[in-house]
Amino acid sequence: MVFSFLSSKISIELEGNRAEYKPGEALKGKVKLHTFGKVDARKFHVVLCCAEWMSGHKSDNEEEAKEVPLWKKDFVLGEKGTYRAGEWDFEFKVPPESIPTIACEPCNKFCQKGAGVKWFLHAQMDVPSSLDLHAYKQVFVY
Repeated sequence: MVFSFLSSKISIELEGNRAEYKPGEALKGKVKLHTFGKVDARKFHVVLCCAEWMSGHKSDNEEEAKEVPLWKKDFVLGEKGTYRAGEWDFEFKVPPESIPTIACEPCNKFCQKGAGVKWFLHAQMDVPSSLDLHAYKQVFVY
């Protein structure tokens, strides 16, 4: 379906609605496809990523952001095919020697100014001749 992005979306749901994990712990969840019809895709996957980020300021008051991937692992939910509304389970093991999340302010985990290390899930459905479907979910490793 060429215009599937108009009526379709994906979301990430973590088991137990958790957001915090310890190194070596299992991170389980599901990616949900919400659609009224069908979606033709070349690939459907979710990735667990760790990235170092920095958000500074340029001299002309424009923010300059930089993100450097430190680690990532891909989990294939499906290959090329036609998808209908549903759920796909995934499971990652947080690496035992993981770098912990470093937020800019201990009292505000969602702050995006300064520098630090963040962990997040990125689900993507690669839709040919259309906009890809994406979902992001931040997780915290301590």
